[in-house]
Amino acid sequence: MEESLFYIAGGALIVAALVLSFVGLKSDRFPSGKALNAGIVIVALLVAATAVGAVELAKHEDEQGGELEAANAEADVSEAQQTETDQQAGSAPADTPAGKQGGGSGGGSDALAAEGKQVFVSTGCGSCHTIAELGADAQGTIGPNLDTALAGKDDQFIMTSIVDPSAFVEKGFPDGTMPSNYGEQLSSRQIDALTAFLSQTAGN
Repeated sequence: MEESLFYIAGGALIVAALVLSFVGLKSDRFPSGKALNAGIVIVALLVAATAVGAVELAKHEDEQGGELEAANAEADVSEAQQTETDQQAGSAPADTPAGKQGGGSGGGSDALAAEGKQVFVSTGCGSCHTIAELGADAQGTIGPNLDTALAGKDDQFIMTSIVDPSAFVEKGFPDGTMPSNYGEQLSSRQIDALTAFLSQTAGN
């Protein structure tokens, strides 16, 4: 609406100026007193309307500019937050089970395996299982000898045997001998560490 008022009034003012100029050039008696008064009034009204339209148009453009700046500022903030989130996600260590890192004796780092050794001893796994490397800390016979049972097994097999012992039942031992709630009692980090320790130690 502001733009229409500005352009209509401005256009009318230009047309009026052109008409008056043309008539003035063609007639020696122009302008007469009445025509002059009417012309002054018309021109004054058109000038006023044009001025009002220009002011309203300027206000409208200022409002649009403010909205655009606010939208750009909001977009910049959102982009900065997203960038920070992406950077944090990229720098955070992945909580990947050791079983997904490949099988055999190379599962996990030495530090993770060291943590797993502590978990094995503190949880009391050695009271049921035997691992030669742990000596007196693992001489149990209630469960399978892990040096034998885990020889050649990959990380996925070991991790599954910890959280779901019924999935692979060692011959000669009844199902249900090993508790099935270690997946709830131990954190994912502890399970990863225990898997890494057994992968590096048992049967090697």
